[in-house]
Amino acid sequence: MNPMHWTRGSLALACTLVGAVARAQTPPPEASLRRQILERAIASREAGDHQGALALFTQAGQIQMRPGLRMSIAQEQSALGLARTACESASQCVVEVQADLASPESGRVMQGCAGLVSTACAPFGRVRVVTATPVPAGLRVEVQGRAVDVASGAATVFVDPGEVAVRATVEGREAFAQGFPVQRGLTANVNVTLTARAPEAVAVASVAAAPVATVQAPVVTPHPAGPPTSVVASSGGVTSQWWFWAGLGAVVVGGTVAGLAAGGVFDTLADPVGGTAYRVDALGVR
Repeated sequence: MNPMHWTRGSLALACTLVGAVARAQTPPPEASLRRQILERAIASREAGDHQGALALFTQAGQIQMRPGLRMSIAQEQSALGLARTACESASQCVVEVQADLASPESGRVMQGCAGLVSTACAPFGRVRVVTATPVPAGLRVEVQGRAVDVASGAATVFVDPGEVAVRATVEGREAFAQGFPVQRGLTANVNVTLTARAPEAVAVASVAAAPVATVQAPVVTPHPAGPPTSVVASSGGVTSQWWFWAGLGAVVVGGTVAGLAAGGVFDTLADPVGGTAYRVDALGVR
């Protein structure tokens, strides 16, 4: 291999490595901005401007939150008399330190946050809310009217001692709402249960049945072939009287008998019947 080529290649590699190390040592812009904000927050604290210091510490935490920074926020809140807020921040600090015990500052930060919890949290009671997991989508939990983040399935909030209202709502479920007595320095555990909402009655508009038109088939009368014949009702006249037919019968019978007598049909007389004086004309036929 050409020594000149080897030297040029080595020089290029060395320049690349140096550039990489330099970039690794240069903090990203967010880290530099966070450090600047923290320096200003510490200066405000030393000057006794706790309100300004709290605002700056909170701003730095929006870039990256660490347990030590959470402790500083709790300290400023306590200095401003925000006891419950300081209690909640210090308690959250303890949780974060326990999750990162390998950090070099864990011992110091744990001691500071635990001290704040013992002083700032003394006047309050706690409510620990536990929900079903997985947490239903859209679940909203309120304790004394304050929204509580239960995304992990549980949350602890500090409240003034006394009757505490817990309410939970979610789409499609009945609202959970109950009151619980909470004592100072003690924790009330609340299991939020949601029941299925009963189906709402659907209003059905009454529909009046449309009247059905009755179509009567027309009566078709055949047309007569000729003009109608007038029919005169008979009143009966003489032929409808009983005496007409009785007289007619007597005439017919009388005539018939007379004819027979004239022909000699009635020419013998029978003896009286049964000793009576009556004779029956016997009809003899020659």
